[in-house]
Amino acid sequence: MAVPAGYKRSLNVSIDLADSKLRLQGYKTLNLLNLHEDDSFLSSVLYSHIANQYLPAPKANLVRVVINGENWGVYCNAQQFNREMLEEHYPSSKGARWKVSGSPQARGGLEYLGDNVEDYKRLYEIKTNDESAWDHLIELCRVLNETPADQLEEALAPMMDIDEALRFLAIDIALMNSDGYWIRSSDYSIFMDENNKFHFLPHDMNEAFRTAMGPGGPGGPGGPPGRGMRGPGGPRGGFEGGPGNFGQPAGPGREGPGRDPRSGGGPPDGPPDQDGRGRPNGSPDEGPGPRERGGRERGGRQPGVGAPGVHPPESGPPSFGPPGFGSPGFGPPGFGPPEGVRGGGPDLDPLTGLEDPRKPLRSKLLAVPALKQRYLDYVRQIAEKSLDWKQLGPVVAQYRALIRDEVQRDTKQLSTYDAFLTATADTPESANDSQQPRVGRHQMSLRSFADQRREYLLKVTQRPAEGR
Repeated sequence: MAVPAGYKRSLNVSIDLADSKLRLQGYKTLNLLNLHEDDSFLSSVLYSHIANQYLPAPKANLVRVVINGENWGVYCNAQQFNREMLEEHYPSSKGARWKVSGSPQARGGLEYLGDNVEDYKRLYEIKTNDESAWDHLIELCRVLNETPADQLEEALAPMMDIDEALRFLAIDIALMNSDGYWIRSSDYSIFMDENNKFHFLPHDMNEAFRTAMGPGGPGGPGGPPGRGMRGPGGPRGGFEGGPGNFGQPAGPGREGPGRDPRSGGGPPDGPPDQDGRGRPNGSPDEGPGPRERGGRERGGRQPGVGAPGVHPPESGPPSFGPPGFGSPGFGPPGFGPPEGVRGGGPDLDPLTGLEDPRKPLRSKLLAVPALKQRYLDYVRQIAEKSLDWKQLGPVVAQYRALIRDEVQRDTKQLSTYDAFLTATADTPESANDSQQPRVGRHQMSLRSFADQRREYLLKVTQRPAEGR
């Protein structure tokens, strides 16, 4: 997504450009994300803070960027998905790595497409030089999609860390990652370890802790209108990661995924075994909608929904200008979901979209009753522990105190200081405000999201004996 001249752009810094041995606190790449469309400045660091309690995820911190003596304000620094990151979480970094880039086609969700490797290479970007790894990926897709539910767990056990995958899915939906697997079938990372066992890791975490909603998808009837410049900061964009002991808060940055300077979403990696130079992220065309209240069984196929303000790859944003002067959504009619369909608020069902064949990691794994229950238990654990404001609130308060002066003096930010204070406030919004639809810039505060999402998830994940 393009950013107007003079405003904050995401940066990819190669510490080792001139000296291949040079490192900053052990890292050779800084991925400085411009926090586009995140009034709180904290979605990435909070997502990573929580995700790293349950599974391997990119670390992140906040940094103040000064370029040639000029202050460019607060950025999020997100960790690179590379061997150094894997060594922090696994016994060995040997194996194969893939990045699944964001795509409107949303076909990177591990569907079985036959045995032609070229069909997979268009969707999965390998980061290592092991061509034989493709055979393992194709076989994983075949087994995942074609094995009967009563045989699936046994068949997948030698091929995939199933429990880790369930935690990956639980984090994705509990924190409502609008760039996540559940809605995009993309924007995640794949690691096949030296024992040929697959692992799935978050990648683009820049649109979490918010309602994934908007009328229709990009383009056509129901597509989102363009956003206008709002106040001195103008439109904002994504960010990712979380504290996770990623240096001291706002301290020196460490490695993170590569990134396009124009983009607000999660940064892509570079060519095999190299640090990346970003390119524009894709955008979802649709995703699961909210839980229906008309009596339909939970977990059934849901209407799609575009994440707020999404655009096709390599397209610019809606028109910059005064509010209300933006252009209509991109794409031909019918590119998005049906007009008027809106996506999940804090009551997004954790069992949404279980009939979606584009997301077999959800639809197939969670068709196994024991795995579905284990997944729901993880969702409940995340809600009970990680979304409890008694636990999350002090983390938010620490970051707010750390950066508020920098945010106030930041003339290049893509938001406003008042929006930052509202998004990170300790007190929840009023009942009327918190129930209003949030589209584009009108984001729910972190406190309101955590309280409402937690309440809903604890209600719907009760075991039968507890009243489910």
